[in-house]
Amino acid sequence: MAFTTVPGASASDATSYVGTSGIDSLTLSAGAASNVFVGSQQANDTITLQGAVERTTHTIKGGQGNDVVSFGGGTLTTSFLNGNKDTDTFGSAADLGTLNTTTLQGGQGTDSIFIGSATDSIINGNKQADTITLATSLSGSELRGGADNDTISIGNASVTNSLVHGDLGNDAITIAINASADRAYTNSTTNGGAGTDTITAANSTASLLLAGGDDADTVSGSTNSDTINGGAGNDSIQGNAGPDQLNGGVGDDSFAYVATADLFNGNALVDVLDGATGTDSVAINNNGAAVFTIAAADSWATRNTGIERISAYTATDTRMSVTLNNNAYEAGLRFVDFSADTDNTASNLVDASAETGAANNYTILGSAGVDSLQGGSGIDSISSGAGIDEFTYEATADLFVANAVEDNLDGGAGTTDSIEIKNNGLATFTIAAADSFATRFTNIEQINAGEATNQIISISLNNNAFEAGVNTVDLSADTTAGQTNIITVAAETGANGYSLAGGAGVDGITGGGGAGTDSLDGGLGNDTLTVGAGNDIITQNNGDSTIATVTFNNLTGAALTNANSVITFGNGVDVINDFAGTADDLDADAGGATVLAGGGNIATAGAGNYLIRGIANAGRTNFTVNGGGADMLFMVSTATDMRNVANTGTSSIILIGAGAAMVAGDVV
Repeated sequence: MAFTTVPGASASDATSYVGTSGIDSLTLSAGAASNVFVGSQQANDTITLQGAVERTTHTIKGGQGNDVVSFGGGTLTTSFLNGNKDTDTFGSAADLGTLNTTTLQGGQGTDSIFIGSATDSIINGNKQADTITLATSLSGSELRGGADNDTISIGNASVTNSLVHGDLGNDAITIAINASADRAYTNSTTNGGAGTDTITAANSTASLLLAGGDDADTVSGSTNSDTINGGAGNDSIQGNAGPDQLNGGVGDDSFAYVATADLFNGNALVDVLDGATGTDSVAINNNGAAVFTIAAADSWATRNTGIERISAYTATDTRMSVTLNNNAYEAGLRFVDFSADTDNTASNLVDASAETGAANNYTILGSAGVDSLQGGSGIDSISSGAGIDEFTYEATADLFVANAVEDNLDGGAGTTDSIEIKNNGLATFTIAAADSFATRFTNIEQINAGEATNQIISISLNNNAFEAGVNTVDLSADTTAGQTNIITVAAETGANGYSLAGGAGVDGITGGGGAGTDSLDGGLGNDTLTVGAGNDIITQNNGDSTIATVTFNNLTGAALTNANSVITFGNGVDVINDFAGTADDLDADAGGATVLAGGGNIATAGAGNYLIRGIANAGRTNFTVNGGGADMLFMVSTATDMRNVANTGTSSIILIGAGAAMVAGDVV
C-alpha cells in the first residue's frame, strides 16, 4: 500500500500512521512538522520524509522487514528513529540526514546509515555488522557502531566535542578530514572499543585523538600531530608524518614506520613513544623505498619510554640498516628482530658495536635475506635467517672471552654464513688455538676478512672448529699490501678439509695435521704455505707487478711423494726453488711462463728424472737441465727461435719446433 500523510488541524496536532502487513510506501509530507509517529510492519517498507524542512518530535520505526527511510534533505530535531528488525537503510550517499538532538538507532540486521551532520545526537548501528557514513559534521554527538563488526567512515567533516566508538566487534573506522577553517577534529575521541579494530586516518590532515580500545588493534594516524592510545592488547600503531604522541598501553605493541624521516629528524625521535607494559617495538614497515636507515647518531635518550625492540613489521624488499647508538640499551632497547622479513632480496644490517657496556646484552635476529649482524660489548645472542649472513666483529674480545665464544651465534639455514672481521684500528685481531667453538656457535661455516684492514689478522683454529661447522677461512677481502696475516688449522687431527685463502699481504697459511684435503690459496704477496698430511691443493695467484717469492713447506722428500700434492700457479711471474725429489714434474705449458729468470735452470736438481714442458716466449728462450737422471725437455715454439737448449747430464733430449726456425749451433 502507498499513502501520503497530511498534517492535523494545527501544526502541533499529532499524526500517527502504521503500515500494513504488506509492502508499504509511506511518504510524510512537508506539512507534517511535529509530533508524528510513523511505523511499518512485517514487509519491506519505504518511509520518505518529503521536503527540506525541519521536523520535530518525530518517531519513525521500521518493522520486521528490510525497510528504507529517506531523509529528503530535511532536518530531524528532538526525534527518534529505529530500524527495528532485519536490514534497514537510513538515507544514502545522495540523501544525507541532518540530525539535531536526535537518536538514530539501527535495527537488528545489517543496517546502512548515511548522515550529513549531527548535533547533540546519538547514532548507533545497534546489532549486526552495520555501515555508518558521516559526511559533513559531528558536534556534541556520539556515533557508535554497536554490536558486531561495523564499518564507520568519517569523510571530510568537522568533528567537535564528539565521540566515535566502534563498541563491540572487529570494527573498521576510516577518517579522511582535510583540515581547514571549517573542517577540524577538536576535543573529540575515536575509539575502536572491544574487538580487534582497525582505525585508519592516513588520508587525514587534521590532528586526531585515536584509541584502539580493547584487544589487538591496528591504528594509523594522520599526517598531522596525533595522539594515539593502543589500549589493552597487542596493538599496531602508526603515527605517519608529524610529531605524534604514541602510547602502546597494556600488551606487546608495535609502533610502525614506513619512512626514516617519520622516526628520526636531526638525530632525535620525531614522536613521543610510550610502550607502557609488555615488550614493545619500533617496527619497520614496507615502503617501497631502497633503504630504511637508523643511524649511529640517532639518539634514543629522549621521547622514548618502554620500547624494547626494533623489528621488521612484515616481509619487505626495503633494505633495513640499523646502527644503534650507545644510549639505546640504557633507553630500554634489548632486541633487533628482522625474522618477520621473509623476503630474501634485501641485504640488511644490524650494528650494535657502539655499545660499550659489558653487561648490556642484545638479542639480534636476522631475516631471510643477506644480513650483516654485529653485536656490542655484552654477551649477545645473534641468529640469522635462511640467507647468506655475516656476523661482524671488530675486536677479538667481542668474539672470545676466556677461550669461549662470548655471544650466542646461530647462522640459520644458510650454508655460507660467516664471521666477518672488520677494521678496528687496533694492531691485531686474533683467534687463538685454545679458543673453543664447541658452545654458543651454530650453523656458521666461514671466518672472513670483511674489508681491507690495517691490522694483523691471526687465526689459529681449534680442533673442534670443523665439528662446529667452520670449513673456510678467507682473508682475500683484505687488500692491504704488507700485512702479515696468519691462518693455521694445524690443530685439526681428523680427515676434515679446510678452504684457506690469504689476502694481499705476506700471509702464512698452514693446513691441517690430519688426513683431510685442504685447499691453500696464498693470494697476492710473498706468502708461506705449509701443507699438512693430507692430499692438499695449493694455489698461488700472483697479480703483483713484481715477482712474488712463495715458500712451500713440507713439499720435499716423503711429504711430496706421499701427499700427492697439486700446485697451481696463476698468470704472474713465479719463482720456484729447491726441487729435491726424484720424480718431480714442472708444467708451465699454459701462459708462456719463464721457468726461472736465470735461464730456465733447475740448478739444484739431483739425479732424479725431470720433465720440463713449456711454450717459448718472445725473444731468446734458454733452458738447461742439470743432473744425471733420465730428464726430458719438451718445448713448443710457434713464432720464436728455439735457442740454447742444453743438457749437461746423460739423459735424452726431445726437441719440437712448430712454425719457428731452429738455429743451427744453438743446441748444446
